[in-house]
Amino acid sequence: MDILTLLVILIGVVTLMWIVASYMEIEKLKTIVYGEKPKMKLSSLWEKLKRRSVELGKHS
Repeated sequence: MDILTLLVILIGVVTLMWIVASYMEIEKLKTIVYGEKPKMKLSSLWEKLKRRSVELGKHS
């Protein structure tokens, strides 16, 4: 590997870390501003998706 390849990989890794850190900071700020929301359980999310697909099927 030459130095240019290593530099490109390093820039990519740093960029991904920056994106993840920004997302985490935004989520933390949303929690501070809007308060703690209860996490939705997977089963209730699945039920909501099933209802939504049934509703979309009726409109077709």
